[in-house]
Amino acid sequence: MDPRTRNMLLLGGAIIGLLVVLKVGNKKLRRSEKAAPAAESLPEGSAPVAADRTHKSAGSPKSEAEALNYPEIRRSRVGLNTVSYVTDKDGATALKVDVKSTHVCHAADFEAIKALVGDRGQVLLALEPVNGGDKPTKAASRTLSLDSLADGITVDLPVNNKRAGIYGLYLCSDRAGKGSCVGKSRADFNELTSRPADSQTEDAIFFFQFVVVQEPDAQLYTGAITGLSRVREELLNQGMKDQDVRPALKRASSLMRETASLPTNTIDVGEVKTIQLPIAKFDKAVICK
Repeated sequence: MDPRTRNMLLLGGAIIGLLVVLKVGNKKLRRSEKAAPAAESLPEGSAPVAADRTHKSAGSPKSEAEALNYPEIRRSRVGLNTVSYVTDKDGATALKVDVKSTHVCHAADFEAIKALVGDRGQVLLALEPVNGGDKPTKAASRTLSLDSLADGITVDLPVNNKRAGIYGLYLCSDRAGKGSCVGKSRADFNELTSRPADSQTEDAIFFFQFVVVQEPDAQLYTGAITGLSRVREELLNQGMKDQDVRPALKRASSLMRETASLPTNTIDVGEVKTIQLPIAKFDKAVICK
């Protein structure tokens, strides 16, 4: 057999083999297509949606709406942060407050306080009903030195959590020795920091924020004045009376506008949700940006 004939036979065999392979593969492909489940048709331009493989554990919320209705989550959405009560061996309850100095590049809270009470003066940290009236005992206030404000201090303010209501957390001067901050005017920080120390005789409020006192825990407001209408709705939903809530929030709104101090927040101290009250203090090492 000449070389040309042999090459033609080899080429023909290769082509026949290739056709057999393609035919067998095409049959397998058709069988696999029949076995596969039919895919859902999607609108043009849409992407396929991945299957939901999440598994809900027993006792988990049935829906997002139900989860958002949990008391703590619902409160936090309107700016009310849960605060724990601490209880002593006799069963008396109190709120823990952490006073912490925050260093800034200009004269601030601490310098204004010092200008009013003097170098060796003291201030009153008090927790009392916003609208006065039936005030808590004098034990619900603590006298703090300027050194303790500068260094930081944590105190317990006794409160009867069975006497529900909107309370004010105040920091004020109390040279008259009244043991209360309610009814005092706000401190003018700019005026105080621009004049000689101890030149004002009238006591004043340096800081204010309100706390909702009730069982089983308290709620510290950390939101803006504009959110108080939502707070009112939430407190009414919790069972408080509008005749008590409306005037208290109105007074709280006025005090929040007047006392523009650093905002409060809650922190975890061990297992206790604690109120943190920041005091801005000038530090020459801090550079203004």
